[in-house]
Amino acid sequence: MRVLLVEDNPGDADRVRDERSAPSKDPIALFRFERLSGPTAELEKPSFDVILLDLALRDAVGLEGSKRLRKAAPGGPTW
Repeated sequence: MRVLLVEDNPGDADRVRDERSAPSKDPIALFRFERLSGPTAELEKPSFDVILLDLALRDAVGLEGSKRLRKAAPGGPTW
């Protein structure tokens, strides 16, 4: 499973990373970005199964971030 995490708070990102490291049947690849501008280029590569988006980023607030990601990856995970 490929997970895209857009989170600018290191503590919150560590919590997600800790949860991800719990024993699992399926390996999880976590790709973290601190700003929304980073993953838009990454979305051109193979798709992600899950996108976790912080709604209070420095370069996108609220649903603006979700709209921008949806535009950058219309074939991404179900919105």
